[in-house]
Amino acid sequence: MAIKQSACVLFAVFAAAGCRAPDSPVDSAKVERQRECVMVGNDPARLLCAVTYVQLLAYPERYDQKRIKMLAWAQPSDSKRVVLFPSADSLQNAELIAAVVVDDAQQVPGIQRHLTAGNPEGAPRPIYIAGTFSLASEPTRHSDGIGTLRSIEFFGAGP
Repeated sequence: MAIKQSACVLFAVFAAAGCRAPDSPVDSAKVERQRECVMVGNDPARLLCAVTYVQLLAYPERYDQKRIKMLAWAQPSDSKRVVLFPSADSLQNAELIAAVVVDDAQQVPGIQRHLTAGNPEGAPRPIYIAGTFSLASEPTRHSDGIGTLRSIEFFGAGP
């Protein structure tokens, strides 16, 4: 008799646990906006949109003319430009279709010094960088990539 009562109690508990209020409807536009940017910074007037390089590659039009911060890979060079890539492999294979060119003549020398410091072999290095992204009009396989990063606000060592 005690076994039947225990079985009935367990059944009632499991049945009640399976009943719950229906989920509230999800606002897909709100979810999409949350995926676009994670705003970072200490000064509300100077917040940056932190994006991954993958997000930038997948939806570059979302970030056109936005102040962004991202982690990229770059390599010191003798040229007067810095080209950013999503990974060291992408950089070593010169995948220009995935590149972002730094277009800030005042900051490029400092970025080059940063990439060279403690790096005598000139190896690719991760770099955090922030600036205003400008989408290229029509990126092609032989172009300078998906766009440019202008008005560099800061750069620093990656992980």
